[in-house]
Amino acid sequence: MNDKTRREFLKSCFRIGGYAGIACLGMGAVEDARGWGILPVIVGSGAGPGTSWATWDEITESGWGDPVNNYIALFDGSAAQNETGQGGGLSGADLALTQVNNVPAASGSPPTRALTTASTQYFTHTDTAGGIIAANGGAGWSVIIKVNTFAVVGADQYIYWYSVNAAGKLRVLLKKENGSNKLNVGIYDVTAASWKLGPTSTTDIIPATGDVYLCAWYDGTYFRAGFATTKPTKWSDFDATKRLTDTNTSTAVGPTAGIGASELGASPSTVKLYYIILSKTALIDNAS
Repeated sequence: MNDKTRREFLKSCFRIGGYAGIACLGMGAVEDARGWGILPVIVGSGAGPGTSWATWDEITESGWGDPVNNYIALFDGSAAQNETGQGGGLSGADLALTQVNNVPAASGSPPTRALTTASTQYFTHTDTAGGIIAANGGAGWSVIIKVNTFAVVGADQYIYWYSVNAAGKLRVLLKKENGSNKLNVGIYDVTAASWKLGPTSTTDIIPATGDVYLCAWYDGTYFRAGFATTKPTKWSDFDATKRLTDTNTSTAVGPTAGIGASELGASPSTVKLYYIILSKTALIDNAS
C-alpha cells in the first residue's frame, strides 16, 4: 500500500471509529496517522479535540462534536490529490474540495499544502459543499481559513471567493489587496445590486510570514470580517486595525467557491493552507 492509499485508508478508519478505529490496526498505524495530521498527538494522553470552536485543537478534522453545522477540511493530502473534508451534513463526493493544477503534497506538522502563482493552483467547492452556508440563509454563518506564509506579490490574491450563479445570493470575498497587502473584504447582494460590506480594506496589512486566521461571519445582525495571528474566538480578539463590520439583513450565500483563487482561477495566491471551516453558525462571539 503506497503512502497516498494508506493515508486515505487511515482517514476513513478515523471517520468511522475515531482513535479506536486506528489504534486497532497497531501503533504503526497510530504513528502514521499522527504524522499525517489525521490524529492529534494529544489523543494518546486522554485529551480530546475540544467541545467548541474556541476549544478545538485545530488538527482533528471531525471537529468538536457538531458535524451537522460545521464542515472542516484539513489540507493534508498527497500531491495533485483532492481534499475530503468532514461534516456539514454532507457525505460521499459532496465532501470533496477539488484541486486544480497539481497542488503539492502536504508537509509539516500540523500539515499544510502550498499554493503558488506559478501554476494558478487552488481548490474549488462542489455546489453541495458550498451550499452549507447558503442553507442557513440569514440565521448566521462563518468562513474561517487558517494560512501560513501569505506571500507579498504584485497582484490581488483571492484566498476565498464565494461566487454566485443564482439570484438572491451573496458573494463573499476575502483577498490580499494588490499594492497594499491589506485584507480586502466584500459581501455583495446580487438581488439588491449593492454591497452589504465593503469592498473595503483593513488598516493593517496581512503578515507575509507566520500563521494568520482569515475570517468572515454573520450572526443575524452584523456582517463582520478580520484577520488575527492567534486563534480568534470573539470580536475583541481582532485588533481594531485588523477588522471590518457593517449592519445589514442577510440573504443566502452563493453555492460555489474557489479557495486560493477566484472562481475562474484568476488572482491565485502564494500561501500555505492549514484548513477551511464553513459553518452554519456564527463561530465568533460578537458580544465580547
